Amino acid sequence: MHHQPLISPLPMKQVTEKHPFLPNLPTLTETMATTYEMYSNNWIVFQPDIIIDAIQGCMWKTEINLSAFPDMISDR
Repeated sequence: MHHQPLISPLPMKQVTEKHPFLPNLPTLTETMATTYEMYSNNWIVFQPDIIIDAIQGCMWKTEINLSAFPDMISDR
C-alpha cells in the first residue's frame, strides 16, 4: 500500500498575543504584543494536537480548519 498526501503542506498561522495586564488601547496593545517563534527547536509535541514550548512558557492546542480543504484538492 502506498500513501500520498492530498494537499501540499501549509504553515501554521503565526501567534501574536496581547498582554492581559495592558489597557485595551490600540496603540499600546499593538506595540506591546508578543509574537512567538514558529517551529522552534524547544517545542515538545504531544499527539494529536498539543504543542508545548517550556522555554517561552506556552502551551497551544492546534486546530485544523477543514472548511477550505475540499477546494484545495485538485484531483478529486
